[in-house]
Parts: sequence; structure tokens; C-alpha cells
Amino acid sequence: MKVIRYLAVLLSLSVVLMLQGCGDETGGALTMTALTKVDNGDGTYAVSTKITYVPPTGKSAEGVKVTVNVTGVVVTPFEHTFTSGSNSFDYSVNVPQIVGASNYISIGASIGNMNASAGTTIPGFTFPALAVPTATASFSSTAVAGASQGVAFTGGTAPFAFISSDPTVISATINPTAGSLTGGGTVFINLLTANPAGASTTATVTLTDSNGGAVPITVTYFK
Repeated sequence: MKVIRYLAVLLSLSVVLMLQGCGDETGGALTMTALTKVDNGDGTYAVSTKITYVPPTGKSAEGVKVTVNVTGVVVTPFEHTFTSGSNSFDYSVNVPQIVGASNYISIGASIGNMNASAGTTIPGFTFPALAVPTATASFSSTAVAGASQGVAFTGGTAPFAFISSDPTVISATINPTAGSLTGGGTVFINLLTANPAGASTTATVTLTDSNGGAVPITVTYFK
């Protein structure tokens, strides 16, 4: 009986030790600096912070893993393992802007049951105003029907359209920059008919966007 009781006591002590070993025994302190944000100018913001882990006295940060999550935007969780050389690291993520609305994001770091977090608001994206840096196109007296002149434009909000003051002779084709978050593209001024013996004249092709922007392009041709 004594042997059985002794074994039962040992078993009970083992269970207690196992229970005490569960949970977060890393200890120390986990901190994060306030978030900084920089406008990349392409519809995204670079958001950065420094994450630091201070281990308990007498212990090292080496081998300790910290997990970083971002809320408010779809970002893959990131895991960093501290080395003997440093107990902190810089974390940065590119956050896309939302057209016409701001977005609050939060970055959180965790080691076991220790957590640190910080948040910031990403401004809504506004398309730059429609502009045509060189608002002219010119066809020579020898230009044939079907000739085309490309004129670059910047900014603007799709969809784009045009108005020709002489639609029987001058038309246009608009090619916005594919996938651009900042607008822009090329408007091709098209010569529908040709009259080399005619007199030099001008027409206006007005490029418009869905946000009320309108920019005139002066077209010289022979009619």
C-alpha cells in the first residue's frame, strides 16, 4: 500500500508540474513604436513600425518568435525569429488606399500571451485632376485619311470621353493606362478625311472624364 501511495503522490506531482509548464513562460516585454506612413504616390501607403522584445533578466531573446498581423487590409501574417544580434526589427507593409474613403488599419505583434499593437488611418484615394501637358495635334497637308496623332494625358477619372468640334473630319480614340490607380493614358486624334488642296484650319477635341474634368486639344489639319 505504501508503494502505491508513493506512486500516486509522484503521479500527482508530475501532473502539477505539467500544468505549471503550460501557457506563456517567455516573459519579458513586447513593445511597438507608433506607426509611420508614407504616401508612395501610386495608390498605396508604406506603413512602418519597430518591434522590440526585452527578455526577462538573465535570459536572451535569441530564438524567440514574434508573429505580426495586420487588420483592416488583407496581408499575410509575418513571423520573425530574434537572433543573438538584435532584440528588435523594423516591419513595413504597403497598404492600398480605398477610392474616396479612408481606412483604419492596425498592426499587432504577439509572443505567446504578450501583445502589442498600434493603428493609423490611411487617407482615401483621390484621382489627380485631368490634364493634357501638350494639348495640340497637327496634321500636315500631305496627311492621308486614317492618320493618327497621339496626345498624352494625365490624371482623370474613368470612363473618359471626347467631343469633336468637327466630327466629320476629326475623331478620337482614348486608351487609358491599363491598371493605373492614378489615371492617365493617351488620346489618339484621328483624321477621317484628307484634303491636301484645302486650307489650314483648326478644330477642338475636348477630352472629358467622369469627375467633370474637361481639357481642350487644338487640332490643326487641312480642309
